[in-house]
Amino acid sequence: MTTAFDVEGNWYTGTTHVHSSGSDGRWTPEQVIGWYKAHGYDSCVLTDHLVCTDTGHLSTPGFVTIPGIEIHGHDKAIHRTPHVVGIGTGIEGRVEQGASLKGLIDQVNQNDGLAVVAHPYWSALRDEHLSALEGYVGIEIYSYACWRRFGKGDSLTYWDNLLYDSRPVRGLGVGDAHCLPENLDIGGGWIVVKAPELTETAILEAIRGGHFYASQGPAIEEWGIDEADVYVRCSPVERIQIHGPNGSGRAAYAPKGRTIIEATSALSEMPRYLRATCVGLHYERAWTNPVFIAEPSQ
Repeated sequence: MTTAFDVEGNWYTGTTHVHSSGSDGRWTPEQVIGWYKAHGYDSCVLTDHLVCTDTGHLSTPGFVTIPGIEIHGHDKAIHRTPHVVGIGTGIEGRVEQGASLKGLIDQVNQNDGLAVVAHPYWSALRDEHLSALEGYVGIEIYSYACWRRFGKGDSLTYWDNLLYDSRPVRGLGVGDAHCLPENLDIGGGWIVVKAPELTETAILEAIRGGHFYASQGPAIEEWGIDEADVYVRCSPVERIQIHGPNGSGRAAYAPKGRTIIEATSALSEMPRYLRATCVGLHYERAWTNPVFIAEPSQ
């Protein structure tokens, strides 16, 4: 399985989930985009609830805005109200709430977007809800707003259970910012994409192909498998963890009070998939997308 570190291109930092005054965010689209530009991002997908807010006029040389939306609705079959983010969607204007998780995903795909299941933990989804569905490229494995406001930011268990079943699901880190003055939740999670150029088409294709990593702090510089060796290189962190199914994998720790920037592990028996997490001194993390040892099911 090709990773972001195997392809040619440049690294671009972007957010794929943020809200403006177009729905329930406090800042205007101009303020939101302005913040990301000022803080070194390269792209932004504005995902207002049930409306695709036009941001095309805010693209500039060196910064691309991409259409997006967050749609949701009560699914009577699963007794939940799931949310799905559409990235690069062809949906225009305001839409009605959906009636099922499958319907939300289908709606995004029918409009040429990339469907991402938003904050599964916050939405109280179950593993079987996700495993029964096709058509989504990824799930939000970390949501800064859900962590900051509700303590429900991590959805890593869902991800590993899907990967265990050989589902090639990508993991996205997001801010899901609403920019409330009492809870400024912007900038806490993002993805770093490897693409040949900074255009909407190139960014979307990179996300679809899994050519990115997710982060809330650390930068990942290398990740992959060379014969029986698994290797990771990153910015200075406290530990590097390699995860596989069940208890497979390894962890490398820095001496107390110090940092490490790389880890290599020789595995005598390769599990069906591996992914890595780089953990900083203050528990800020970055996550690679998985490498499948055998071709995953589609």
